Amino acid sequence: MAHTPFGYAIVDGKIEIHVREFEQLKLLIQSYLSGKSLANAANDSGINRSHGGITRILTDERYLGNGIFPRLISKSQFEQLKEERFKRAKKLGRLNRTKEKNHLHHHSHLQSKKWKTNTTIQLNKQNMYTA
Repeated sequence: MAHTPFGYAIVDGKIEIHVREFEQLKLLIQSYLSGKSLANAANDSGINRSHGGITRILTDERYLGNGIFPRLISKSQFEQLKEERFKRAKKLGRLNRTKEKNHLHHHSHLQSKKWKTNTTIQLNKQNMYTA
């Protein structure tokens, strides 16, 4: 694997949750959804990445879990992040008509995917990893 996403670590050849980074990810999401800018949310969470790096973290579908990566966030959190990013981009006039039209009529392909997972981790009632 060329790159291990933020929030994960490779231990004995297996992908596991990096607990400290997972806690930072939760704080990043909470801060961003509370209205803070990407830079301020990243600063609050202690993540030292570029604006683009933080955006990649907030849009990474691997956090939903699949056969390789354990789930770190819920589908509803992921959708909230997507809606918040769209809302902010629209408010700032950063959408073109095609993007806006696609957003309004687009049904997330995530809703139709059936993820298979063989990963065993401690989960709470929402199938979320708990540290």
